[in-house]
Amino acid sequence: MNAVQPLPGTVSAVSQTLAFRGIIREVIDLGPGLRRLVLGGPDLAHLGLNGPTLDLRFKVIVPAEGAREASIGAVLEPLLPHTVVEQDTEQSWYQQWLQAPVSQRGLMRTYTIRALRDVEGERRMDVDLVLHGVGPDGSVGPGCGPAAAFAANAAVGDALYLLGPNRHLTDADYGGIDFRPGQASHLLIVGDETAAPAICSILDELPRTATGWALIEVPDAGQIQDVTPPDGVEVRWLVRGGEQAVGALLAPAVAQTAPLWLASSVTPSDSAAAYGKEPEDVDVDQSVLWESPLQNSSRDYAWIAGEAGVVKELRRHLVRDLGVDRTRIAFMGYWRQGRSGD
Repeated sequence: MNAVQPLPGTVSAVSQTLAFRGIIREVIDLGPGLRRLVLGGPDLAHLGLNGPTLDLRFKVIVPAEGAREASIGAVLEPLLPHTVVEQDTEQSWYQQWLQAPVSQRGLMRTYTIRALRDVEGERRMDVDLVLHGVGPDGSVGPGCGPAAAFAANAAVGDALYLLGPNRHLTDADYGGIDFRPGQASHLLIVGDETAAPAICSILDELPRTATGWALIEVPDAGQIQDVTPPDGVEVRWLVRGGEQAVGALLAPAVAQTAPLWLASSVTPSDSAAAYGKEPEDVDVDQSVLWESPLQNSSRDYAWIAGEAGVVKELRRHLVRDLGVDRTRIAFMGYWRQGRSGD
């Protein structure tokens, strides 16, 4: 389906970020603790960018603390695609949203687009949500965040407001993408279940000449997904037992695989000077661990995301113990164990 053209004088003609009213078309349980919401609706015709989505992030506005669909829609109306632009509108979308009380605007959470596709003339978006703190019967328990609570009770026909890129005005330089390998084609991609949607999207869209490894840790074999990686990229799904902590399998898998990745990419002269250098400490209970280099001139690149404490240790291992140049690695702490945020 060709992109719908923005009407002159509307927000979609001038703003790189838009609000979208998505309508749930399907609710799919991919496995224990993992639910896919398939969103559609006229607004989504304007969502996307000119290029692969990769690990493209977007914002979900969750109905919570008294906010409901009508009040959220009223707050976001100035950013909806067909809204006529007011001449004196100069505030950023985030400032506009923050000015409203939480009881009207809801709560904002960040997710990754799993896939964008056209179905029967309508643009559809897949969003995979990990249901932290949700019981097998759908009950909400300790550690359940507002987005997981919403997803646990979501039904076909429900509406959900989003904030994301305007496909008419954005391309691969849009700030919501952190997978930026440059010319690199030899890859190490690592993450837990919260990073799995991004990793699967990346694998599906990689150039077919890419090589390397993708290590994905999930809590249950039911969360393993079908992906279409290049022939030269080995995908390893690591299934934890019920008593194992998040990251319990990622750390040894990275320790085993990273030297193989380095052996076929970085020569000793490239990295020897960096051995033993401790990266600056980040208190992941107080700050967000997020390093996403914009440029990489080497042929190798690593992308690591998931629980912040695990990512911090993997960062230390690659930078300090293996001497990997930090311009070749993206580290993202998507969430923190014990903290309700999704």
